[in-house]
Amino acid sequence: MPPASAIPGAKVLLQGLELLRLLAQADGPISATALAERTGQHPSTVSRLLSGLVKAGYLRKPDYHSFSVDLGMVTVLGRVRQHFPLTTKPRAALAAQASLLPGMRLSLATLLEHQLVYWLAADAGQEPVDLICGGYPLHLSSIALRILLDLPEAEALAVLATSRRWYGWELPTPHIPSDEAGVLSAARNRLQHDCLVLADWQGSGHLSAAVPVRSPDGRPLILALSGPIPRQAPHEILHAARIAVEAALFPGDYS
Repeated sequence: MPPASAIPGAKVLLQGLELLRLLAQADGPISATALAERTGQHPSTVSRLLSGLVKAGYLRKPDYHSFSVDLGMVTVLGRVRQHFPLTTKPRAALAAQASLLPGMRLSLATLLEHQLVYWLAADAGQEPVDLICGGYPLHLSSIALRILLDLPEAEALAVLATSRRWYGWELPTPHIPSDEAGVLSAARNRLQHDCLVLADWQGSGHLSAAVPVRSPDGRPLILALSGPIPRQAPHEILHAARIAVEAALFPGDYS
């Protein structure tokens, strides 16, 4: 089967979807020039696609130079949650585990190309939130880095390079290397058992840790812990939480 981009019309569709995704995750309107720079698409191509998406009702122009999402996107996403059991089946288990960790957050997430998708995020005493999607620098994320460590290095480096182009390369602490290869190497050195532990990575006293979870659809699935550095070993916390989450996802295997 040929790649999607080789199918007639598919390349244009994928380019348009890339623009929609970027605009949907933005904090506000974005200019056509900025969209071309971030996506690497030719400015004339971006202009043509944006014009079509405005006419179709998926985008609007709040001013002469910029674009933002419109109601057409709502019609696409209105009932999307019902198609993703990962937002429902492990919800109670994740909330129960989070209740044991005041001040910390437990998340169940994956990586789609260069963007994070949180199926669920739970804080103690609060109802879990689901389907949080958005742009975030992957070199700062334990979730992203834990997934990238299982990929061929060239592929992982390419994903980090794309993240750099889209989201920049913040260096909030001296622990973070300034290049993609250095980040992968530093992350690999911070594996404890099969758990990635990033202590003081994003800030002094802050922890971000991530462990793989058995996935019902074969897509990489990560359970993450974030917040102040706890007294208990992070890998012990996450391994216990992983058992509870996997029991909710595969009840027949734990009966």
